[in-house]
Amino acid sequence: RSRYDVSSVLMPLIGLDLAAFDRKFREYSELKYLAEVRDGGLNEPERYGDRLTTQTEDIPEFNTSPVLSPDGGRLAYLSTAQGHPPVLFIKDLAKGSSRKIVVPREAGGAENVPYGRFSRPLRSLSWSPDGKYLAFSGQKNHREYIFLYEPSGGRFTRLAFPDLAEVRQPVFSPDSSRIMFVGMRGGFNDIYEADLAAALKTGSAGLDSLRRLTEGTEDESSPAYLPDGSGAVYSCERDSSAGPRRELCRAAFGGAQETLARLPGGDVYDPVPSPDGRGILFVSDVSGTYELYSLDTASSSVSRLTRVIGGNFTPSYSRGGDRMIFSSFRHGSMNVYSGPACNFPPERTGPAVLAEAGSVPVPDDAGAEPAGEFRPYRFKASTDLFFPVLMFSSPGGLFLTTYWQGSDMLGDHNAAGLVNYNSAGDYLNYQLNYSYARHRMPLLLQASGVTFKDAVSERDLEFDRQDWRFAAGTAYPFDRYNRVEVFAIRRDVTDRFEADDRADHARTRAGRVAYVRDTVSGLYLTAVRGSRTELSYTSAGTLLGGNELYGAAVFQRLQYVPLSKRTAFADRFLAG
Repeated sequence: RSRYDVSSVLMPLIGLDLAAFDRKFREYSELKYLAEVRDGGLNEPERYGDRLTTQTEDIPEFNTSPVLSPDGGRLAYLSTAQGHPPVLFIKDLAKGSSRKIVVPREAGGAENVPYGRFSRPLRSLSWSPDGKYLAFSGQKNHREYIFLYEPSGGRFTRLAFPDLAEVRQPVFSPDSSRIMFVGMRGGFNDIYEADLAAALKTGSAGLDSLRRLTEGTEDESSPAYLPDGSGAVYSCERDSSAGPRRELCRAAFGGAQETLARLPGGDVYDPVPSPDGRGILFVSDVSGTYELYSLDTASSSVSRLTRVIGGNFTPSYSRGGDRMIFSSFRHGSMNVYSGPACNFPPERTGPAVLAEAGSVPVPDDAGAEPAGEFRPYRFKASTDLFFPVLMFSSPGGLFLTTYWQGSDMLGDHNAAGLVNYNSAGDYLNYQLNYSYARHRMPLLLQASGVTFKDAVSERDLEFDRQDWRFAAGTAYPFDRYNRVEVFAIRRDVTDRFEADDRADHARTRAGRVAYVRDTVSGLYLTAVRGSRTELSYTSAGTLLGGNELYGAAVFQRLQYVPLSKRTAFADRFLAG
């Protein structure tokens, strides 16, 4: 309560200022975690293979879901090297050159490419065994599709699944004739299979044309075909006394589901069978960090393959099974590594825990609604961001800048407020925004105001100003980038002149309509690419006491030309 500087608090307590405390904390952290590295026998990811992706700057990147081409000469992976959303890269391993692949607008344009959660990416890219297609999931206008890219011709095809809310983690069958994926219906994820030729012919596949591998309220993810194509292995959700856990499961088409491995205290992710079918490679956090494990299908024994400092994810095999490719987290980034199988010496961890109660039959009815308990959503709001800044100086007085932002769990209600205050100039500026975004056309409310004293006009007259503005409107989004906005605006400005005790009143009552196309994106909070185009018309009249009459047509365009990850040339054109 009585001190404004951190060091003035730390010095009498521990005898260290902030800089010394930070230095000591870093020393402590290094000793603690290097001891864990030593005791756990942990290694850098280079211990297991060569690094195949590079970073040009110190900004964190996620390079995930690596897959080799069938001939082994090219590597495909998803990357956030240019920010979000991630894009597809293909690297020529012989030449060392990489090229970025972007879905063109005429092919549907993927507005986002989901690749798992930030803390745990999941395998989200697949290369067909015949080498013809790369498959990944992409979002367009809040719907999800499977995009197929032909590396030989550069052509994109978009496959729609209208009966499913999400379609993710596609994988090709061994003969490249079918594609399997995770689909969400009724709020539950199950595994589906589509005939690739039939889906390509029509561009879509309805529920009645899909083959279903799993059905139920449990969550399935990361399917991978068995080498003979008769079924799949995947990560399955099962209940336990400690809550839901993820196990390694196997299912045959039209047959039964069974648990192959259950690791006490850990979960199983991203399983992939070896080409010879003798082993299944997967990721687990049973040791406290994400590592690569393998299941020997003959002996049902599980072995740990890696011990890394950061964590390993999204593994895959080369076509011959002689190499393993994976993503590893280190120094805040995730990069792709590849190494021969001999670099992964197995550490026997014990037998796999088999299912206790036999197998679970899969119904033939692919159109049945999944069972489960549905409870209505109850409003629950919280603060998303609070950023207060408070300063005081003798000549300038009190400075206050505070930003607050909050929303409810579903994002239906969003509110934000900004306040700027300076006591020396009697200056107050506030902005309040609220949106109700449950429906396609949101309700938008805005209020802002500025008051200050002792300003000087163009005629050198001192005046005090009060400026209040209120707006209410809505927007119709055609898609993620294009929308039409409509607003009703009320603004009252009062200038009081000290010399003659006179007051000028400007009362604006206006309507505004605008077309906006906004494709601006970048890395984190920095805009470095895309453009924003706005064409608007505002008309002010005498309705409700207005005393300003005007019509304003305005065209604006803001264009970013990226120069690097964090810098860009920006051009703004304004005409009215």
